[in-house]
Amino acid sequence: MSVWKEAIYIKSYDVIRSCVIQNNSTTKLQKKVKKMTKTTTTNTTCTIQLHKKKHNQKQKNYENTLIEAIDAAFAQLGPNITKTIYFHMEKTFKIKKQELPHKIQEFTEAIEQIFGAGAKLIEIRIIKELHKRIPIFMHLPKKRKLDFIEYVTDLQAFLRVQVR
Repeated sequence: MSVWKEAIYIKSYDVIRSCVIQNNSTTKLQKKVKKMTKTTTTNTTCTIQLHKKKHNQKQKNYENTLIEAIDAAFAQLGPNITKTIYFHMEKTFKIKKQELPHKIQEFTEAIEQIFGAGAKLIEIRIIKELHKRIPIFMHLPKKRKLDFIEYVTDLQAFLRVQVR
């Protein structure tokens, strides 16, 4: 009888497998472990512990992509203006940069209050930056009118499906 441990990564779970190799394997799991380890012993008993990762990879991808696109759109206005916008959003509207992907409605309202009619131009710049990062995403507006919130919501749903 031999004992071994091995850590492997499967999709969004960390799987830690502890196996004790014995005689006369019968279950499918035991056969898979046997095949994976190229063991010639006939009986394998395994214990599998699943630990969810702290950050869902799909969600992290969406969050990072959106924040990078917003940063790039604001950067076109200049570094000092970008810092001022984020400072104003945090102090006046209570929206931190890291919270933007989860507070799209509030973010949109905030830039509308800050920039007025110019907010649509900022939204278009953000959409262009998002499209540069994810060119395979195609958005078809439901009302034949480009809506920033609708675009970002559809992008999030698209990324959820793509990462599966």
